[in-house]
Amino acid sequence: MSRIFLLFILFGLIFIDFVFGSSEEKIFQNPPTIYSPSENTLVRGVLQAQVAIFSSLGLGKIEHEDSTDNIKGGYTEIFALASLQSPKIYGFDVGVGVSGVLLIDKVRSDDIYSDDNAGGIGTAFRISNDEAKDFRYTSQMGLLHTLYLQYSNDSVGIKIGRFPLKTEWIGDFIQGIGAYSSGLLSFQAGWFNAQAYANPEENIDFGSIKKLYESYQGYDIKNNYYLDMSYQNDWLKINTYYNHFDTLFDAIGLRGLGVLRFYRWSFETEASLVFLAASMHSAHACSGIAKGSGLACYDRSSMGRIRGYVWSIEERIAWEEWGVIAGYLQNDEKDGASNLAIYSDNNPLEYNSTVYGEGAKTAYLGLEYAYDRVVFIGIRYALSWYHSMELESRSSQALQAQLNIKAEINFDALSLKISYINLNEINRYGRNHRIPSYQNNIIKMSLSYDF
Repeated sequence: MSRIFLLFILFGLIFIDFVFGSSEEKIFQNPPTIYSPSENTLVRGVLQAQVAIFSSLGLGKIEHEDSTDNIKGGYTEIFALASLQSPKIYGFDVGVGVSGVLLIDKVRSDDIYSDDNAGGIGTAFRISNDEAKDFRYTSQMGLLHTLYLQYSNDSVGIKIGRFPLKTEWIGDFIQGIGAYSSGLLSFQAGWFNAQAYANPEENIDFGSIKKLYESYQGYDIKNNYYLDMSYQNDWLKINTYYNHFDTLFDAIGLRGLGVLRFYRWSFETEASLVFLAASMHSAHACSGIAKGSGLACYDRSSMGRIRGYVWSIEERIAWEEWGVIAGYLQNDEKDGASNLAIYSDNNPLEYNSTVYGEGAKTAYLGLEYAYDRVVFIGIRYALSWYHSMELESRSSQALQAQLNIKAEINFDALSLKISYINLNEINRYGRNHRIPSYQNNIIKMSLSYDF
């Protein structure tokens, strides 16, 4: 651990004197909320660049009735990203962006998740568990995440190629075509066939997610369409959308955010509802390496046969720098939402492994402190009740507790982030047996410099 901190200090000394100009205007604006640690988004300007050191360490265990499997993981890497946007000529401009990862160290382990080909369990862990990206090294060395041609004027624009996108349930970088408008009433619409991640935690090339789902779970993801429309003023934002993802689901949803500010107080209410027409999937449809590995696979010609929903509500009250959060999220009992977070999620917690599970109900509370965009400290605690494939009775439920603690310090372009996540899957009993309990403790640290 001391070696990681020494690397952080060295990194800061090397890069603290380098200064590159960039615009503060973001392509996508997020609604106002006290829960807003800095996000790395592409900015309009000549050049954006970032160098970061990221490190994670996870220690966990799986308790069976008569034995315990200890698991460990983590890695340390150097991440670099550069994006260039050309000047506009007759309304046209081009953008290009690259990112790369240099692995410094990887935690050695010989547990059941350590090998991708260990009976499929390692692969299932990477597909089914949101925390797998921090627990196991999954990044690729280099990535061309941005390469687009764009035409835009004061009100509308169109892009083709690879570019960043942020809508409901879609994030990071996509490969496709998109149109958008700005103003009081705005929209985004388009098509894509692949997604990529380019950040200090994940540097994943286009098509990697598609390959996992198609190779191991039998999906046939060829086309993804999205339409997202929003209205926003100083106190209200309403967002409605429709997404179609081949063989996965159709989703139509509505999200609303209301903000009331009085003196030093701020009151926010956010509610969302999404209806799903999803495909059927089960362990019985699996074959090959996926069979018996804990995966659920696509039942062919079943697209749209499961009708489900997800709804959520969150209340936030802030007084000057302090904020209190309470929220609730619930899914249908038909397992229609399990693939909803394939390209992004609206999960209020760090990990979503159980939040979008069959019949999941998640309640959470949080306390936050944010000072002048320089210091952020937040803690959230949640309980998720959900069905498990290992439970023989649908009337029985598993229970997972999740604790998130985050701290962030920003000095102009220099940013230090530390997170601690505790997952504790508490034992519940099925008809004939007790399911294994899963626990994990993950610490993540990053030091980044934005030019």
